Amino acid sequence: MNKFVISSIAGALATLPMTLVMTYLHKRLPSHKKSDLAPREITEELSSKAGLDKYMSEKDVVGATIGSHFGYGAASGIIAAPLLDTVKRPKVIAGMGFGLLIWAGSYLGWLPVSGLYKSATQEPRERNTLYIASHLVWGAFLGLIYDAFERPKTLSGLSPQQ
Repeated sequence: MNKFVISSIAGALATLPMTLVMTYLHKRLPSHKKSDLAPREITEELSSKAGLDKYMSEKDVVGATIGSHFGYGAASGIIAAPLLDTVKRPKVIAGMGFGLLIWAGSYLGWLPVSGLYKSATQEPRERNTLYIASHLVWGAFLGLIYDAFERPKTLSGLSPQQ
């Protein structure tokens, strides 16, 4: 299978545990720091800028948020392929590093520049911790899943050549 397809699938799949961690940590924030999570706020901002917000129900916003979040995970996974290919072992660590790069490039870079979300420098420490932790989880799973696709095993745990 093509490495870009593999990394896209890995990025989308890694978004599930990332989202679970993000949701879990969000529930534990102090109530005064529990505004909507970034994926929802970004989706709402994009809908507003496109003039679609007036046509969207709550269900539509939730669906668009989930779809865009997993789509961004898949797209980010695609650009990880060259990095993951250059690393011999362990890809999980490289994935975590890439997850941090995605967090920094997004929350300190293109999101505030585009006006879609505030800079991480304007977020409370607890929210930054939540986003960094969830991106580390995303990256770890990205590396693990990519590695699993790249190194197929038989059910016995032996590689096909053995």
